[in-house]
Amino acid sequence: MSRNYIFHVEHDFVPVVVIDSDAGAAYVKLSESPVSSTLNLKEGEVMANLDLDAGQRIVGLEVVGTHEFNLARLIEISGIGEYFTKDIIDRAQYVRSDTPPKLEPVSADIPKADE
Repeated sequence: MSRNYIFHVEHDFVPVVVIDSDAGAAYVKLSESPVSSTLNLKEGEVMANLDLDAGQRIVGLEVVGTHEFNLARLIEISGIGEYFTKDIIDRAQYVRSDTPPKLEPVSADIPKADE
């Protein structure tokens, strides 16, 4: 991924990792905002795409071709680890792909990724 991109992650919600182990895919839902564009971060055996809203805020992350589904590993694969704090990663929720993801608010004492 080119470092010419600047993204913003709103840490208003606890990330929800939607897992489809049969397909070797995961989607990390970070926002309820509508997707305005998708950026390919990585191609190859493992692919990663970043969904952005109109303000270039990260809405979600899709990783395909993996069998490691913890959030820390998914963002490492995608090369966007600098946008996430350990607190946010540790609070991630995990659901199966047949379960609708429900975002829950993060408490106000969680620091933003840039702090």
